[in-house]
Amino acid sequence: MADVPRRALRLLTALPTLLLMLWLGGCTALLPEPEPAPSRFDLGPWSEPAPIDADLAGVRVQSLRAASWLNVAQISYRQLHRRPEAVHHYAAHAWIAPPPEMLAVRLEQMLASDGDARERWRLEVELLSFEQVFTSSQDARATIMLRASLRERGGDDRIHQRSFIATEPVTADVDGAIEGLPKVADAALRELVAWAADVTTSR
Repeated sequence: MADVPRRALRLLTALPTLLLMLWLGGCTALLPEPEPAPSRFDLGPWSEPAPIDADLAGVRVQSLRAASWLNVAQISYRQLHRRPEAVHHYAAHAWIAPPPEMLAVRLEQMLASDGDARERWRLEVELLSFEQVFTSSQDARATIMLRASLRERGGDDRIHQRSFIATEPVTADVDGAIEGLPKVADAALRELVAWAADVTTSR
């Protein structure tokens, strides 16, 4: 019977540790589940033939840049019917990369050549807008604005410049942004490439 007090003493000694473990386990169960990572999207595959014009083989993309607030991976939207100066982002959906990076890759695809052509023209592009715009709770559009500068390498100092805007009605939800923004991006870039072809062939 002498072992009984010893066993009781050991149990009393271990009891605080057991209670602490039970308490920590209960607290862990009460903690909220971590937020899932946002779903990632890009502009989709490019399947159209390139280049549009043979002279575009000599055009090289020098840069495609944007202001800091556009150089983020979040999908942006604006509510003109509520507070037009406020820019919002979808929490559970995002681009796979900031829009300037995705647009630069797409532009390179459109200007793709065999790599043998000598660089004759340098193209610089600035992204000015890339967002979903709500005009009411039921109506929205996808919109993009670009400004391009084209300079002939080794030529005069003349810079050819032009702005490009594309917009398209979309559904008033995140799916509208995900599906509509790549469409307007391709439309604006196609127009930009066609303009570059006109400039380079007129020289």
